[in-house]
Amino acid sequence: MDIWDDIKTEYITSGIGTRPLAEKYDVSYSTLRKRAEREKWAQDRTQFRAQRDADRVKAQCEIAYQEYKSLLEAAGLLSSKICSAVAQITDEDILKDKRGLRSLTGAMKDLADIQGVKSDADKREQEARIKNLERQAAPDAQPEPVRVIIAGADGFCSK
Repeated sequence: MDIWDDIKTEYITSGIGTRPLAEKYDVSYSTLRKRAEREKWAQDRTQFRAQRDADRVKAQCEIAYQEYKSLLEAAGLLSSKICSAVAQITDEDILKDKRGLRSLTGAMKDLADIQGVKSDADKREQEARIKNLERQAAPDAQPEPVRVIIAGADGFCSK
């Protein structure tokens, strides 16, 4: 491998500058700088770093996905055990062990949160918020007209 290949590779893959590289490899700084400009080493370095960062983000996302997947699998197993426990509860058990029942319902709520299960009321509230944000973000959004009625005025002053 040519010394220039070594220099270029080290420049692209590390944070070292051209002047320290020239000293390290005992080559003329101006020759190194001119060659780096001609061969566009700086663009190669930028591209290398961007790809390295993208690979790092991709790896972190994969790890987070696997952790989340494991959590959902564990939540599914726990959910089936809770369902089995609930199926075995009798009316008499409910009257005797209210604390145990609260524990089960609390666990069910926690599982619903983990699994992203939303109640109908939560879904409606979220949809209303989204619609409101869309209205506010619309470029030609006009405020809705306000109608003021004074009680007891019998049509005297209403807008």
